[in-house]
Amino acid sequence: MNTSRRAVLLGGIGLAILPSFAVQAADISKEARELIETLGAQAITTINDDSLSEVDRREKFTKLLVDGFDIPAIARFCLGRYWRSASDAQKTDYQTAFQKMIIAIYATRFREYRGVNFRVVASRNEGEDHAMVISNLQPPTSSQAAKVEWRVLKAQGKTKVVDVIVEGVSMSLTQQQDFAAAMQSNGGNLDRFIADLKQRAAV
Repeated sequence: MNTSRRAVLLGGIGLAILPSFAVQAADISKEARELIETLGAQAITTINDDSLSEVDRREKFTKLLVDGFDIPAIARFCLGRYWRSASDAQKTDYQTAFQKMIIAIYATRFREYRGVNFRVVASRNEGEDHAMVISNLQPPTSSQAAKVEWRVLKAQGKTKVVDVIVEGVSMSLTQQQDFAAAMQSNGGNLDRFIADLKQRAAV
């Protein structure tokens, strides 16, 4: 992803229940912030650890992605309307190819962030199960920090990232648009599209 690289509950119920919602919202925002702070710290450590081989670095990065991101949910979103018409076998094949492609792409770009300063600056609740975490990425060769926002979802007791927004550009939405264009260009052939993803993952 090129640009991608840088790329209510309202009244009437009664005041008595408002404190419980406030507590829940604060917990979600705090948990989301802690997740991003942890992921950021682990990522920076992995990038700058000269004792790691490229294989070890890739394995650590893969674990960061799988543990911190809801890759199945992101994969479903990116495929858009084509997910609903896919067979169970196609869905399984697609999700496997999607995860391998994401890891292949970002494991390579991961190295480009060597020496970067990562800092979480704010977080806010966006509902009972969503929160947004705002961070800055400061490259060592630039005086201008990039704004990176992380959309975090808590589902089934687990808090994971479902979107990354770089300078206002949603990575998930951009990927969905790219996939839609690819599907349209090949006549909506999902099997052919999955085969293309596998090729991209093998690069």
